[in-house]
Amino acid sequence: MTSLAGGIVRFGPFELDPRRGEVRKNGTKVKVQDQPYRVLLLLLDRQGEIVTRDELKKVLWADDTFVDFDHSLNATVNRLREILRDSAANPRFVETVPRRGYRFIAPVERTEEAPELQAPALVVASSIPASPNYKIWIAVAFLTALSIAVLIWLRPRSTEGFSRRIPLTTYPGVEVDPAFSPDGSQVAFAWNGGESSKKDLDVFLKVAGDENPRRLTATPENDDNPAWSPDGRHIGFARWISNTRVEYLLVSPLGNSEQTLWESRAPATGRTYGRCLAWMPDSKAVVLVTRDSEDAPDRLVWLSLESRERRPLTSPPAGITGDTAVAVSPDGRALVFARVITYGSADLYLLRMSPEGQPLGEPRRLTSAAGMEMDPAWTPDGQSVIYAAGPVSSNTRLWKLDAWAGNKPLEFGAADIDARSVALDPRGGRMAYMVKRYSANIWSLDLMTGTRPLSPLRLIASNSINQMPDYSPDGNAIAFESTRTGAREIWTCGRDGSGMTQLTHFQADTGAPRWSPDGSRIAFFSNFHGNREIYSINVESRAWTRITDDPADDAEPAWSRDGRCIYFTSDRSGRRTTWKIPSGGGQPRPVADGGEFTAGESSDGRSLYYARKSGSTPALWSISLHGGGATKIVDSFVQRNTAVVSDGVYFVPASEPYRILYRDFATGRTRELLTMGGYPAWGLAVSPDERTLLFSQEGEVSSDLVLLEGLK
Repeated sequence: MTSLAGGIVRFGPFELDPRRGEVRKNGTKVKVQDQPYRVLLLLLDRQGEIVTRDELKKVLWADDTFVDFDHSLNATVNRLREILRDSAANPRFVETVPRRGYRFIAPVERTEEAPELQAPALVVASSIPASPNYKIWIAVAFLTALSIAVLIWLRPRSTEGFSRRIPLTTYPGVEVDPAFSPDGSQVAFAWNGGESSKKDLDVFLKVAGDENPRRLTATPENDDNPAWSPDGRHIGFARWISNTRVEYLLVSPLGNSEQTLWESRAPATGRTYGRCLAWMPDSKAVVLVTRDSEDAPDRLVWLSLESRERRPLTSPPAGITGDTAVAVSPDGRALVFARVITYGSADLYLLRMSPEGQPLGEPRRLTSAAGMEMDPAWTPDGQSVIYAAGPVSSNTRLWKLDAWAGNKPLEFGAADIDARSVALDPRGGRMAYMVKRYSANIWSLDLMTGTRPLSPLRLIASNSINQMPDYSPDGNAIAFESTRTGAREIWTCGRDGSGMTQLTHFQADTGAPRWSPDGSRIAFFSNFHGNREIYSINVESRAWTRITDDPADDAEPAWSRDGRCIYFTSDRSGRRTTWKIPSGGGQPRPVADGGEFTAGESSDGRSLYYARKSGSTPALWSISLHGGGATKIVDSFVQRNTAVVSDGVYFVPASEPYRILYRDFATGRTRELLTMGGYPAWGLAVSPDERTLLFSQEGEVSSDLVLLEGLK
């Protein structure tokens, strides 16, 4: 394909060894899938030149391959940029040449080629010496060629390959949770009807070839998670009665009256990570996600449809969010689920089961990746699981994992970026999933105006996610997290929203920026090195420092008032707690029991405000840094939506309609500032002079369902 046949090629911290087919970063091997590797090889060979999209297509796919070439090529280049920690907006390695192709722009160093290994030559019979050894030489040549062929065959391959990508639904609004009927002729899904992004979901049924879906449920509550019974007689689903209660029900595909299976406390994991209901193969029992008490983690239970007998399947450790996103294997001998440590951190586990639905041993961990591993679905042969993985808010991708062999997962490159809610046709060959599209913008609110009601001004906006704002100490700049270049990164701008500047280029899940008291640095978390760690970056030089280095999940930094320490949340003790570490790095120590979020120190530096889990939502607490007990300040609020000021706290309660409230510490009185016009995203911030409040709010949310046919 290229002339890079032997020598090692070096660029930046990376080196490519064509003979071994390896890419290394600072001497450590980096996992690169087949297609991104081939793109990199061609770009390096043509360093400085434009490689057209047509040239890349010919390298990646044979003439008789049927794929969405433009979509798949874009996805391949995006994966290469992620591996190289590169940015499309500010490239260091791969530059996009609009409407033409790509160019490798970094300097490249080529070493001398190593001596090439000579394969045994194939010779005609007349030139072989009359010796009995000639049969040995033929055997050696044959075995060598066979070995090479076997090695090529066994090399990890991309799981891409399909004949058609078809929009399954293109309705206005939000469509989620596709589920195939046992014969594959119908798909159940949840839809909000398209009138508004805030309208509640109901369960609908779509017949192949018919663009008019049939409604199965119609209630003021959210109905979702539809799941067909294997015998095709019922569709199970979840009805979210409130923030604290969920009801599991059955409905006939014909739309007859509903039947209640079970009502329980609403899972703390909510609808974020995947399905809360799955059928056993005999259609006589289901597996549900429930929660025993307000402070207990979510767990999986087996429920008989006939007797209503309940049997616990998992016992997650105390202090974590719990088990959810359940998928039962086609033969019923195992289930896969997501174990959520805290919001944004989840891995997949496998639990073996007896034919009677009894758990056999403890769950076995299948994945160990930073971020969220969620939405698992079994392949029809019961061998593998396809699931979504990625950061909290966007850029999820689909992966395929052999659930029994323990191999590393392969990226399912045929699917869209931001794919979720995977469903596989029980007959094989087809897959449906959801692609969600939404944005979040940062708004400002003048707290000094005498006009009521207050009128917010949209300050930072794009078609991506912008959230977690934080004012600089002088009030002249704002730091925030944004996905406008793909991955979640740290950005800064002026107090009026001008002068947008990307501060980090980690191409990793990076967020929660907090300014240091002197304004010279910004602390944040990132999974750049694998798991989430705490970092700080110099605003002027852009030099960053890794503050924590631990296998645990560290997040949500906040500076002490004197700038000498950084608070953060971590699960390093086995449960989520709040820790404190010197701002230059060092030995951390725990300071508070609970650590969903760190609001920061009081204005006098004598107290620490932090979030502690309270059911499915966090509560805000205060603890004296000079000894003494903790005091609850706010009973319940939307995650990451508090801002403590000198005399009180701004917060968004975890109930609809969503409002921004202020509670005065001295009087204990609460007053309303604003009823929000959308669902709250993450982050409240108040300017140092306490005249302006920033908040983040989701824009219109939409999602569609996609169908892939002819999967290979």
